[in-house]
Amino acid sequence: MRIGSNPLRNGEAPKHLPAEIAAVITYLPNQDGYFQRRLDVIKACLRSMRNGSNVPVMVWDNGSCPALRDWLRDDYRPDILILSHNVGKQSARRAMVGMFSPETIIGVTDDDMLFYPGWWDESAKLLKGFPNVGLVSAWPTRMAFDWATSSTTAWAADNAEIETGHFITQQEETDYATSVGIPVGEHLQRVASRYDIRIRYNGMTAYAMAQHCQFIAYAGRIMPYCWNTPYAMGGERSFDEAIDKDGLLRLTTTARLARHMGNEPILDDKLHQELVEMGLL
Repeated sequence: MRIGSNPLRNGEAPKHLPAEIAAVITYLPNQDGYFQRRLDVIKACLRSMRNGSNVPVMVWDNGSCPALRDWLRDDYRPDILILSHNVGKQSARRAMVGMFSPETIIGVTDDDMLFYPGWWDESAKLLKGFPNVGLVSAWPTRMAFDWATSSTTAWAADNAEIETGHFITQQEETDYATSVGIPVGEHLQRVASRYDIRIRYNGMTAYAMAQHCQFIAYAGRIMPYCWNTPYAMGGERSFDEAIDKDGLLRLTTTARLARHMGNEPILDDKLHQELVEMGLL
C-alpha cells in the first residue's frame, strides 16, 4: 500500500494537514455487471463535493481498476490521494480519520452521494453551533428518525424548541426510495404515519437524526467509535447507536444538501438530467 499525497505533487506527504477536509473512499474493481455505470456515479460524487465546497478533498481508493485510478490522478487530482489495495471500507475509514488531529473537521462519505452547494458550510455551522455534537449529515430522510435519536431528542426537550410534522417533502422521500431500490408506493405508505423531528436552538434549525453514509464530525470525537464498536466489523447502524448511547447529538441540515444516487443514476431520468445541468456528467 502506498500512502501519501497526490502523485502529481511529487509523491510527498503534505507537510501540514488541513483543519477541515472532505474524505471519500472509492471502489471500482471493474466496469462489468453491477459496476458498469459506477464510474459515472463516482465522478459525479467527487465533482459535486468540489462544486459545493472549498474544502480540500482526500480520496482513499480501495484497489480500483485503472479507469478510475487514471481519472483520479490525471483529471480530478484530489488534494490527498491514497492508492491502496482493498482493505475494506471500515478499515479505510478508520485509517483516514486517524490521520488527522482530534480538532480536524472531517467529512466522511460513500462514493455514491451527490452534494449541493452549501453542504459543507451549513453542516459545519450545526457542528460548531450545537453543543456536544457527534456528527452532522446533509441528507434528511424520514426513515432515519427510527434509530439512534434518543440522546438528541432528550437533549432538545430540555434545551431547544421541538417541532414534529411532515417537513421532508414527498419528492425527497420518493428520491430516497428510488435510490435504494424500494418500491416508491410501498415506502411512502410505510412512512405516512411517521413524523420528522425538527429542533431549533440558538437561531439554528436541524433535524434530530443523521446518516452514517455521509456526515461531517470532529475526527477525535468519532475516532473511538470507528475502532471500538461493531461498526469496525461492518455494522454501520451500530456506529450510529454507539454515538447516541454516549449522549452525543446526531443532526442533519433541514435543507437537503446531499442525497444518495444509488448505483445507476443514469437510469433515473430526473436525476440524470439534474446531473447534466450541474455539469457532473
